[in-house]
Amino acid sequence: MEKLIQHILLADDDLDDCELFKCALNELDFKIQFSTVGNGEALMQMLSGSQLLPDILFMDINMPRKTGIECMAEIKSNPLLQHLCVVVLSTTINQANVNILYANGAHHYFCKPDNFLALKSLVQKTITLVSQNKSVSKDDICNQPLKENFVLTP
Repeated sequence: MEKLIQHILLADDDLDDCELFKCALNELDFKIQFSTVGNGEALMQMLSGSQLLPDILFMDINMPRKTGIECMAEIKSNPLLQHLCVVVLSTTINQANVNILYANGAHHYFCKPDNFLALKSLVQKTITLVSQNKSVSKDDICNQPLKENFVLTP
């Protein structure tokens, strides 16, 4: 049985992308608490001060104050955050960044699609994969997939 995803946090400085993401969730009819944060520094402050972590963090790689790569390194080096399921978003697929993020423990990576239907498909696919992954974990931990399954496409 799949574990229910209850809270999604999106870290992205692009307000239009945040609104599209929210619309995609609404159209998928998930009953999920959704929140956003606009930069990497605010993200780390929020995560460090939170008693309840999100089930999935979707994080843009190009954010002001701290990049997604810097945040990923901090998240995975913090024992209280290291099991957080992190999905990294970017406008391009840069193989060097993909390799760094995979090595730093990100769970998935996807390129922000240029159309709404593809975004909706990727959001649904990601939530489904994370739910399935958590359902097979004894400790409700999101395990990193094999590298060939790391980059998601619609």
